[in-house]
Amino acid sequence: RNEVVLHNFIPVANSMGYSLWKGFNSETMGSTGDEATIARWEAEQVDPIISKLKPSPYLENDIDEAFQQVAMKAIAENPLRLLPLSLSKLVLYWTIDWYDPSITLRPAYLLSVIPVSLLAVWGIFLALRRGVTTFDKIAFGLFLAQSLAIVVYSVQARYRMNVEPLLAIYAGKAIAATLGMLLRRAPQKRSDSNESAGYN
Repeated sequence: RNEVVLHNFIPVANSMGYSLWKGFNSETMGSTGDEATIARWEAEQVDPIISKLKPSPYLENDIDEAFQQVAMKAIAENPLRLLPLSLSKLVLYWTIDWYDPSITLRPAYLLSVIPVSLLAVWGIFLALRRGVTTFDKIAFGLFLAQSLAIVVYSVQARYRMNVEPLLAIYAGKAIAATLGMLLRRAPQKRSDSNESAGYN
């Protein structure tokens, strides 16, 4: 379809400009926010350019290039913003994207994300203490790659799906390690108690 309509081989999608604009336009803090916010940004920043485009077989590409043009202009006008913007994206991705409250501030979402994330941090700490395995190297590589992708583009709650299975594994390791430690301490406490009471 892309080859016929756009006369260009595009194996997946041709929305790079749009994605870049969502993550770097002059209003964003790194999150795509809700649909109403995106629509307002688009109406203010990009629609005046799109309205001047002429219909053609390349219109879809031209629209995407309009988004990219606005994004690159925002970057060029304020390059010092890139560092705090990148940090904001990472914080929003790895914690809670509070700019998208219709999803991320729901009790069900918070209850599924916060406990797993906290336990995963503990599990990762334990993994580093005990020695990094091949699995850890693969997991950390994915975490790094996903973080870089978020910095280059933008944050959406659904993008966490790429790392949540691994976070759940580390959370499980944290629970197993904590339970194991408690179970090992219980017999020791009973033994100490018996010795102090005079039992052999």
